[in-house]
Amino acid sequence: MDNEHRNDPKVHLRWLIAAEVRHLRWMLGMTGTEFGSLIYVGKTAISKIEHGTLSLKLDQARLLDAAVTERMPQILGYDPPEGFTFQRFEALVLQADKQPTEDWYREDREEQEARAEMMKSWDAFYIPGLFQTEEYATAVFRAMDQPGDIPALVARRVRRQEILTRTEPTAPYISALISEDAIDREAGDRGMMRAQLARLLEVSELPNVGIGIVPKNGVMHQGYQGQFKIMMFTGELPIVSAEAAIGGRLISDPQLVSPFVRRHEILGYKALAENDSRALIHEYMEKLA
Repeated sequence: MDNEHRNDPKVHLRWLIAAEVRHLRWMLGMTGTEFGSLIYVGKTAISKIEHGTLSLKLDQARLLDAAVTERMPQILGYDPPEGFTFQRFEALVLQADKQPTEDWYREDREEQEARAEMMKSWDAFYIPGLFQTEEYATAVFRAMDQPGDIPALVARRVRRQEILTRTEPTAPYISALISEDAIDREAGDRGMMRAQLARLLEVSELPNVGIGIVPKNGVMHQGYQGQFKIMMFTGELPIVSAEAAIGGRLISDPQLVSPFVRRHEILGYKALAENDSRALIHEYMEKLA
């Protein structure tokens, strides 16, 4: 998204939500800290939500709606009709989940990824971005005819990988399920792919990373519905990052998140054990020698 339209509430519902949150805080005469207490976050998170760099999640939207319902006399200057319940923020978040924008999706996904304490992912077509070498990532972006500055996109992807070994906050645990097709599909030349598989083996040895390869068996399964990542947080509802041909979606509605959790569990039953997965990766790597 170009800078001219960034934060424009007429362009995307996410920015409308940001503006609505900021306006509500002003109407209530609250500081960032006071307002944050309504949805159990700090003033830094509120600032990010108001500036459109962090999405309001569904559970937070419902807490804001409840706070508005409780304070309607203060906001309107008179009592609302009996039984009235404010649901504007919940409705906006649910609709925003259905309105992908590539730049917003990428930025918000990375923000949530950096906060996550656990991630469960499924990749059917290529090695997960958090495990990619620079050369492999470049080949993937080119093969997908990715618009934009590819070197900048690759650098951004590599920076994301810092979370794998960070110490503060503690690195997230990652349960990554990968299709055998992904390790069998060459990106770039044979040497580049061999280096990528070596990197995948290296990452698999990290104490906070578990990799399971789902073997090819010629049978269709749930994974062919698309790639996804479930990001999990303490005391908060999980968020799903679902990829699409154009852009992607961040999903926070529990009813929509639940099928992804179930799908990851079913695919996990089909995956090889960690040591067997490493052996298969090594086998493919040796074929490229």
